[in-house]
Order: sequence, then C-alpha cells, then structure tokens
Amino acid sequence: MIDITFIVTTYNAANYIEETLLSVINQKKSGLTSELIIIDDGSTDETENILLKYKLNADIYIQENNGVENASNHGINSAKGRYICRIDSDDILSENFLVEVEPYLQHNNYFYYGNYSEIDSEGKIISNITLPNFSLNEILERGDFLASGTIFPKNLVDFYGRYNEEKKNCGLENYELVLKMILDGKEGIHIPKSLFFYRVHDESISTKKRGEIIEYGNSLMKKLGKKYITNEFHPALGRHK
Repeated sequence: MIDITFIVTTYNAANYIEETLLSVINQKKSGLTSELIIIDDGSTDETENILLKYKLNADIYIQENNGVENASNHGINSAKGRYICRIDSDDILSENFLVEVEPYLQHNNYFYYGNYSEIDSEGKIISNITLPNFSLNEILERGDFLASGTIFPKNLVDFYGRYNEEKKNCGLENYELVLKMILDGKEGIHIPKSLFFYRVHDESISTKKRGEIIEYGNSLMKKLGKKYITNEFHPALGRHK
C-alpha cells in the first residue's frame, strides 16, 4: 500500500508549477512510498503543456475550472495513499520532507503539520516560520491553516466529508476541514522541522481575494458562534496586515 499521496492542484501556474512538481519527484530516499496526483483546474496558460512532461511520474487529470475544492476532492477520490498531503502549485516541498515526517506517522487519528519558510515570487526566503505545538484555541484564533505540507490520514478526510465545495475558491477550504476535525476532538501533531516553502506573491488567492476570505471567515465562524480573528500564525493575514 502507498503511504502518502501528494495532491497538486493547479490553475494558471505555469511560472511555478515545474518547481513544485520537481520538489515532489526529487524527494530524498526514505522508508515511505508515495504517489503524485496532479489536477489541472482548467488552466488557460502553458500549464497543461508543462504537465505533460511529467506523465510518467504522476497521474494527471485535466478538468474544467471548478475551483480548488473540487479539484482537491478529485485528487482525494483517486488517492491510494494511507495519508494525503496537498501542495499548492506555487509552493515547494523540502527535499527532506519524507525523511523528516516518516518517524511521526504513527497514528491514523491525528493530522500532522510542520514549520516552513516564506519565499517571494523569485524563490528568495522572506522569513522562517516556527509554528506552535497543537492547541485548539490557537488554531481557532489563527483563522487559517495552510494546505501545503499538512498531512491527513485519508480515512479522516473521508469521514469529515472532504472539502466543502459550496463556495468556489473560498481561500479557507483547508481551515474549514481542520475546524471540523478539531471541534470533534481530533488533534494535530506538530513536526518541529522545516518541511516546505510557502510562496507569497501578488497573484495568490490569499492576496487577490483578501476581502472575500475575511468575509467567508466571518460567515464560517458565525455558524460556530465564534468571531473570526487572526493571530500571528495566519499565513496571509496575521503577519501581513
């Protein structure tokens, strides 16, 4: 059985997608087996042509533009791994990702997350982010949880209904899934290693849809009887106000 399925969803990311894919394909050898699934969500740039170069290394699916939630669920439907790990198409895995996470993947009742570095559009490091150990209150006050690098047991993702597709490209789809888990008593395990590079640039959803993300966060937390706030560990809003 495959240990980890990496799912890369992409839309018009020709400038970054190849570096993302190579970071998955060129992982240092570990005791974990993995597969790569790529979902092109209706790109209109050169993304599809770039993806075809990797057809021997990955399962590639091309679909009409339905949003990152739908594309991610498509990947989950096809995943054979015990765990799944999404990677946004402008982010980059550390070459030691599999080596570093291997000792931690002991339980199917937890999700896993690590530290990361922020990079700019050229790949230069902006800052190194060390996340805290799991805390229910801290995550509720974070207001987001990065998709890239977070590892979920597939059985948990299936149990909690995968990603909510009601609002296309809501910007908080991963946070919404994490909320379902932690409010039902599930916990995360912090891996104290730098596992990936999160790209900050003007074309990202978190930048272009900042107002809409906050609006969706307000509606999401209102349903829970809570207020949408962000703390210093929010990847897009908390440190970049």
